[in-house]
Amino acid sequence: MSYEELYEQAKKGDAEALENLVECAEVGEAEAQYLLSCLYETDGPLKNEEQSYYWLDMASYNGNQQAKQKLQERPIRKRTNVYGEDSSFNISHNNEKIKKDESEKNSSNLWMWLLFFLLFIASYVYKCEKNRMTDEEFNSVMKSLKHDDKVFNPSEHIQMDSNLNIKADKEYIEWMEKKANSTHK
Repeated sequence: MSYEELYEQAKKGDAEALENLVECAEVGEAEAQYLLSCLYETDGPLKNEEQSYYWLDMASYNGNQQAKQKLQERPIRKRTNVYGEDSSFNISHNNEKIKKDESEKNSSNLWMWLLFFLLFIASYVYKCEKNRMTDEEFNSVMKSLKHDDKVFNPSEHIQMDSNLNIKADKEYIEWMEKKANSTHK
């Protein structure tokens, strides 16, 4: 029996014809899937909107041109999601819209990663600059503490005579003058 004959028999209430049509649809026969969606769409005891949409989607996916055309003509419908909330659901599965949505999603993900990368680089540069400034401050303090001359020990340049008079030599006096001048600057 052809799929159309199975469809007509199932429409009249033949359970065996319906079972055969479902078996053919389940193995991926696009024409059987399309006719099964039409069967579930017609008024009567088999009317089931969800099953109709499911088999129409499957037929379209498997290349049935009538199913593709029908999906494009169907309006957007409301569908209750798993959480009991109403959400719009477009049965047409317009490939261009899906590709556009995926492209926008990928683009937004790319921008998010780019922003993350730029923030990472900015924080790294900020940290490096902060460390550089700290190093410069440290080096300037250390430079002021360093003596380019040989280490001067004042006690070596001071002498006492027998009357406990302190006598300083010329180098000690020069060192004291240098020290006095550097503190006034």
